[in-house]
Amino acid sequence: MDLSEFMLDLLDSMRDAVVIADLKGAIIFINRRAEELAGCVRQEMTGRPLSEYWVGTVPWKRVFGRVRKTGQIEELDGEMVDREGVKRVLRMRFIPLRDAGGETTTIGFTGREITELSDLEVEREDKNKALELRIREMDAFVSTLAHDLRTPLISIQGFANLLVKKYRDRIDEKGIEYLDRLKRECDRMDRLVQDFSRTGQDHRQKKSSE
Repeated sequence: MDLSEFMLDLLDSMRDAVVIADLKGAIIFINRRAEELAGCVRQEMTGRPLSEYWVGTVPWKRVFGRVRKTGQIEELDGEMVDREGVKRVLRMRFIPLRDAGGETTTIGFTGREITELSDLEVEREDKNKALELRIREMDAFVSTLAHDLRTPLISIQGFANLLVKKYRDRIDEKGIEYLDRLKRECDRMDRLVQDFSRTGQDHRQKKSSE
């Protein structure tokens, strides 16, 4: 086996798609995995532009232009649709390939399918959005509940204070004790409600700052 056959076998054994294209994006070489992803054989694809086989969110012309201009590797994730209409998400690298003089003459493209990983990320994002919605609903409930609790509590406090202030001399010691206890318990409950409301506000402020 000569070196070229060995290199071809090596590239065909890779789990990533490997494509070599000229600076305009026309295919010079593809490996077996790239054939599988495109749904076409390499003989048909050779000489044709990459954009004919993978249509999606990848700006082929712009990426190739940047790689040629900067001489730097470009990495991105993009969605592609093959000729069968199958959508795939690929993690891609565009690598400048240089001649002996250091000039970029062709561009290597590698792509690893991450469709399942992308689906998991979408699912996680959906769950996070649902959780955030539940948290907002809970915050609104806490705010309403705190307000609804304080309204009658303030009335009770007001009447208790009024009784102690205006009718203290008409009530026996036991009654005064009960009124003082009622006032203390009202004050304690008011503090609890305010703490409850403040906790919800702090939580909302923390979420808004993230």
